[in-house]
Amino acid sequence: IGLPTKIASYLPVDKDVFLHSENGLLAFGPPPSAGDEDPELINAGKEFVTMLKGGAFFHHGDSFAMTDQEMRSLGYKFALALNQPRKLKIVIGRDTRKNGTFLREGFLAGLNNAEVFDLGIASTPCIAFMTKELSADFGVVFTASHNPPSYNGIKVFNQFGQKLNKNQEDKFEEKMQNIDVPTNYENQIQVHKIKAKKYIEKITQNAPVLSNMEIAIDVSGGASEA
Repeated sequence: IGLPTKIASYLPVDKDVFLHSENGLLAFGPPPSAGDEDPELINAGKEFVTMLKGGAFFHHGDSFAMTDQEMRSLGYKFALALNQPRKLKIVIGRDTRKNGTFLREGFLAGLNNAEVFDLGIASTPCIAFMTKELSADFGVVFTASHNPPSYNGIKVFNQFGQKLNKNQEDKFEEKMQNIDVPTNYENQIQVHKIKAKKYIEKITQNAPVLSNMEIAIDVSGGASEA
């Protein structure tokens, strides 16, 4: 979306470059000439495009799909990018979307030399709190936030339970991009299934007295209700 979409008009003809749009287009071309616009052929920014020979159409959810191998590679790079000489301590959790299980399994398969504390289905604030409470190096939550399941991904917290800022994210991603993943390696991790008892205690300790109140309960609160 935005300026990157202009690239299609400036690609060299002697190079094979295939552009991918979030709404499910692979190998789209430059904008059509005036009068040749097809209302069914637009990019994610709702701009008219053309399709190159051999181009493909697919569901927008598949545009964000991550394979098991990609998640495994992500887990491997994640651990090395932290650059810790000792065993890592990581807190993880996920929301109620079914594909969160797939993301979790792939990520854990890539980790090495790590001790993982798995909260299972838990809210994002819970993961952040428990990361700090357990003095972990990082917290990882597999969630799509308020988006559909096809947008499911990874949110990372530092040792203080704080989301990484843009500068920290950029530096961390740069480190990960410079790491090569071997074809075979030994996956050595310890996974502990834990409960968010400390988080629940913290909430109840700080909650106001609820006597003589009419209380409405929202049962569609995702991981908080699970």
